[in-house]
Amino acid sequence: GIEIEAVTNKGYRLSEKEKLINRDIILNELETSYSEYKYLKDVEVFAYQTVESTNDLAKDYSKEGEKEAVFIADSQTKGRGRKGRDFYSPTSTGLYMSFLIYPHTDFSHAMNYTCMTAECICRAIKKVTDIDVQIKWVNDIYYKDKKIAGILTEGITSIEDGTLSYVVIGAGINIYTPYEGFPEDIKKKAGSLLEYSTDSTIRDRLAGAIIGEFYKSYKEPDKCINWVSD
Repeated sequence: GIEIEAVTNKGYRLSEKEKLINRDIILNELETSYSEYKYLKDVEVFAYQTVESTNDLAKDYSKEGEKEAVFIADSQTKGRGRKGRDFYSPTSTGLYMSFLIYPHTDFSHAMNYTCMTAECICRAIKKVTDIDVQIKWVNDIYYKDKKIAGILTEGITSIEDGTLSYVVIGAGINIYTPYEGFPEDIKKKAGSLLEYSTDSTIRDRLAGAIIGEFYKSYKEPDKCINWVSD
């Protein structure tokens, strides 16, 4: 039932409509594997085909009131990394997502959310693919000595009391190598999680697992206390 495109002397790939992010599969992963976390029902999950930046979407959404949400896209046209660098976000081969949270904690804890997100992504990858990946301090994830994911954390701080008004945590993951390969300036260090997969739902299930693992850590008081104190 999966549509495949064939190109003479090049090979085969999933058709465009098979490669889009599927919100229903993401929600099903949450309901199947993380149903005990009732607060997840209050978290909005948005899925898009192409956006400029999921972090920008999250920051815009913060104007709607204190509602936590996750923004997921198939590709980004203006993805960002640390220090204003571009983050290559091609269509159909990666997973790009941002969390909007309201932690009500001191600004000094901001970096902890990057660490926590990296750990959650590693757990989710292991759960969905059974692959062990490594964290390179503090915001990169590596597999086979290649960078496969990066995390960018942005926050708004209250000048009055030094607390975080809200935090946006963006993550970009290279699931497959782009069809045209990585750009010249990053191809020596960039890698991908998988060479190929016959499972067209793997990106969606991984997105669901990342969301579940994130809120399992962020919203469980005892774990959160231990994590912040570390």
